Amino acid sequence: MRQANTEGQTDIRTKLLACLLFACFETYHGNRDVATTQVFAGIEAIDDYNRLRTSSDQWLPPIDEEIVRIFVVLEIQATTYQDRRSRALHLERLNRGKNAVENMPAEFRSLKEARLPMTRIVLRGIHLTMSQREVDHTVHPSIVDLWWITERPSSSLPPSTVSVPISTVDPIYALQCNILSEYKRWETAFAPLLKKARGPKGRSIFHAATLLRIHYLSGVLCLAATTPHPLYYQRCYTRELTEIVDLAHLLLEDTTHSLLGDAYPLDIGIVMPLTVVGYKYRHRALRRRIIETFGKVQRREGIWDVDVTGRVMAWVAEIEETGLDGNEEYVPEERVATIVRMETDLVRRKSTVAVWVREGGVGEMVEKETVIEW
Repeated sequence: MRQANTEGQTDIRTKLLACLLFACFETYHGNRDVATTQVFAGIEAIDDYNRLRTSSDQWLPPIDEEIVRIFVVLEIQATTYQDRRSRALHLERLNRGKNAVENMPAEFRSLKEARLPMTRIVLRGIHLTMSQREVDHTVHPSIVDLWWITERPSSSLPPSTVSVPISTVDPIYALQCNILSEYKRWETAFAPLLKKARGPKGRSIFHAATLLRIHYLSGVLCLAATTPHPLYYQRCYTRELTEIVDLAHLLLEDTTHSLLGDAYPLDIGIVMPLTVVGYKYRHRALRRRIIETFGKVQRREGIWDVDVTGRVMAWVAEIEETGLDGNEEYVPEERVATIVRMETDLVRRKSTVAVWVREGGVGEMVEKETVIEW
């Protein structure tokens, strides 16, 4: 395969299918680092081919839409798992993805038509989030998610945040608002399909439509968490967080499309959305439900391993909640443990995880480490 690629004898479809095959194989055997490399190689091949199509005098066929969608899905997974690409690259890919959602219809006629725009909007939000890793937040102190705030009474915000003045920062604030408006357009276009799925004649599409609703909610919440200060988002979305967890459990209990048991789908299912709830928002009761769920769902979804993800989440929860008052609905911001390192040993089948945390929410930051065998 490598020789054929070097000699230019392999067509783009075969190259991409090979990348998918290798990524699946490596992920299934726990080698997620190599799997992400395969994903990024496939994305680069797609970009090269599209540039060639634009500049070539010879007509070249477009890449199959379903293959493109799968790579969008895998880029979301690979980027959120491990991504060392530059801020400039993330901003470039974020802006490039805008063209893909500009022609979104006013109403989706099928789940297939709704699926690709959703994954592209989620990916744009992920690129915005990743582009903020190198930003000095003392210079950009308050990127605020006004789209959600303006649709809610101010009483939905914690008392400590209601009186805080809201300021905007360009261009990141503008990008965030732009992506949020895309989510709003998508939600409006999807509403008739979701209504049909929840009606008496929608049983055949209920599962897939509900899954898209989960992806929509988790995508918006992930983007809201781009705001640098947790006070602006962490305690504001209990209703949406609860809906994600409730819908995920509804699908788990659906005997016709059970997500329980040992399985390996390539697509995004419930793992990433529940991970957003458990890691970014730290609602204690909801996180406990997620940890319990992950202990029952022995499966992988693309690059995400449910067992390892659930055990890491349980360890982080134990650190954050030790000695915490039982009446606290959310983990206080000063107690949040941030994962700073995760190393995988394939031979010994174990992962080493480290976090930075203030013990009990006071004092200096210290590093804590654990080993998870799998």
